[in-house]
Amino acid sequence: MGDEEIQDRRLKRLGIGAGAALGAAVVLAPAAQADTFVVDSLEDSTDGELCDPGSDCTLREAAIDASAFSAGDDVITFAAGLSGEINLQGSVPLGYDGGVEIRGPGADVLTIDGQAEDRIFKIAGFLAPQEQVLISGL
Repeated sequence: MGDEEIQDRRLKRLGIGAGAALGAAVVLAPAAQADTFVVDSLEDSTDGELCDPGSDCTLREAAIDASAFSAGDDVITFAAGLSGEINLQGSVPLGYDGGVEIRGPGADVLTIDGQAEDRIFKIAGFLAPQEQVLISGL
């Protein structure tokens, strides 16, 4: 995903069309507030919609949304009733614009298989020492 796509998604989250943003004389900065992303799929894929309303939301998509398209500390949770195993096809990137907390339903309900990779989550890019990644219930 290129820089232009990332900027378009950020503007979309703010409710600003790309054309309006380019023609505006006022610079808008997103408020640093927590967003919650609810994973409702065991797949490890991205469909281009990420976690937009009406679209499925995979762990990878939630991590991309939380890391690249949302300012502030964010929370990733899992839909009630989602159970089984998420088989990752590579490490999941976390942490570009704030901290991230991943709250799982419990290891007896949901597990993440890293497919023998050296890491499940790739954590990088934090801007301040107080930003954290917290993982529980997996």
